[in-house]
Amino acid sequence: GTLAPFMVAAQEATLHIRDVGLDVSIPMVHIAESDWALSGEASLTHFENASPIFAISGSTQPISIKRLVGLLPDGWIPVSLRTVLEDRQVEGIMELQTGSVRWPMNGDEPPAADGVIRLEQGQILIDPNHPPLTHLAGSVVFDSNLLRILDFQGRLESSDLLIKEATLEFKDSDIRIDLQGGGDV
Repeated sequence: GTLAPFMVAAQEATLHIRDVGLDVSIPMVHIAESDWALSGEASLTHFENASPIFAISGSTQPISIKRLVGLLPDGWIPVSLRTVLEDRQVEGIMELQTGSVRWPMNGDEPPAADGVIRLEQGQILIDPNHPPLTHLAGSVVFDSNLLRILDFQGRLESSDLLIKEATLEFKDSDIRIDLQGGGDV
């Protein structure tokens, strides 16, 4: 079937009906648009006295950040994130190596996501008064309140930058940062 603008294919699904609810699992799902695809598994669970929960996990082929943002419907990416991507001139090729989203469908709880992204050929403008960081490459591990950057490399003009490991933890309105790295001027 289709979930505009994507084509969704699944060979089989299992429906478990229980006294207190139901569980639908799709062990192999393929969501595609043109030359990009996400492959993985999905489930929908709805038990008595609880909101339905949709979950999907999988991995993707490499895709440019601009192309991915262009593929996704406007409502799927918060305006604030779209603004940051545009204002900071964020570019690069990303690959979701593994990831999952768990979405309680009650309107009260936000979706919870986690995964590992690999970035190549990246660029970001940290400050409009300075040149952008370029040649960015590395891994980003994320979940709903944590961002871990591993073995990240880049260039600022003629200087090399290496972030061995950086952890950003988001708790309430605070951000905790732990950074290990080096550079070459």
